[in-house]
Amino acid sequence: MEIIGAIIIGLIVGAIASLLVPGRTPLGCIGVPLVGIGGGILGRFLFEAIFGSDSDELNWLGSFIVALAGAVVILYIFRLLSRS
Repeated sequence: MEIIGAIIIGLIVGAIASLLVPGRTPLGCIGVPLVGIGGGILGRFLFEAIFGSDSDELNWLGSFIVALAGAVVILYIFRLLSRS
């Protein structure tokens, strides 16, 4: 059930992140959820690195915000690499 939830949150987070980051993102229907899921993984890793390993206290809203921040970072990196 967690995998299905992660995919659904990834879809939502990826779509919101692609709206927040200026410019065009040619990722398609499969790339947007992957960016969201990757953002969740990256955001969780950064959160644990900054605030310690006891990050189990994140509720669904905190997880959503952390995933959104990670997805925005991934999109910025993707766009920087695709320009060159």
